[in-house]
Amino acid sequence: MESSGGMNPVRFLNIIIYGLEKAIWDMLGESSLAATSQIGKSMLTIMKKELALKVEGEKEQDVLDGITKRLVEDFKIADAVSIKKEGNIVSLEIKNCLMLPVEKRLINKGVKPFVCPFTNIARAAMEELLNKITGIKEINVGDDTCKIQFEILSE
Repeated sequence: MESSGGMNPVRFLNIIIYGLEKAIWDMLGESSLAATSQIGKSMLTIMKKELALKVEGEKEQDVLDGITKRLVEDFKIADAVSIKKEGNIVSLEIKNCLMLPVEKRLINKGVKPFVCPFTNIARAAMEELLNKITGIKEINVGDDTCKIQFEILSE
């Protein structure tokens, strides 16, 4: 199948993601953030099954590093990612993610982005590993970097 006009597939997928995320936000508002837990669980299940990501019995930082390795090195969806857990706070710094244009457009429309694969998979992994729930604490989208924090809460 030939491409008409040379449309970049990543750009097209970003348009789809933006449309879905914006529509869900328009319907549910801030409650959309609750979807991140289920989104993350679904992605984590696939990564464990198809990419041999280990969670159970692993050290917290090793799990976070495994997520980073697969998403950055295997899928190349960002130039660099740092995920660190300090106490009950997990901080992510994501440089030049393929989804950054979507995140910027959403922020400009007053929507808090909630489909970040790094955040959602890391949250799901920590919830599974620690048997505790998590909550988004902060989302900052910059020119080339997203900084996101989530908190590990009690059961």
